[in-house]
Amino acid sequence: MSNSRENSQGESNISHQEGGINIGRDLIAHGANLIGRDGSIVQNLGVSPDEYYSLFKPLFDMVSQAPTEVKEQAKEKVEMLLDETSKGEKADDGKMASIINGIVELIPGAIGTIVSMFASPILGSFVGPVTKIVLQKLGPNK
Repeated sequence: MSNSRENSQGESNISHQEGGINIGRDLIAHGANLIGRDGSIVQNLGVSPDEYYSLFKPLFDMVSQAPTEVKEQAKEKVEMLLDETSKGEKADDGKMASIINGIVELIPGAIGTIVSMFASPILGSFVGPVTKIVLQKLGPNK
């Protein structure tokens, strides 16, 4: 049996199906284990898929309101960030920092949302030094 949740644009974000739960476009959860788009990433982040996705919802909401010319590219970058952070402590710090910078270049108004996301215990627990520097430059104490 399949259930789905729709976002404000009527698109399905999370659908329950045999073999796991799809989160976003390319992230699948089995319990609290998340598997990235390449299928090789499995990380138990200790939270439910709904809780994990809820951290990204404000950022996806900002993307949905972004100018048409950057919307698709911004959505792709947010999905890349979702995918990379799903690796937990195995996430590539430099890649996360680069993705964050890319999102902010496309949607400058996303700075506060991104800083808030990484201030959460879930994402903040595995942020490396490069990402910390980027977040500090973006944050209120710049």
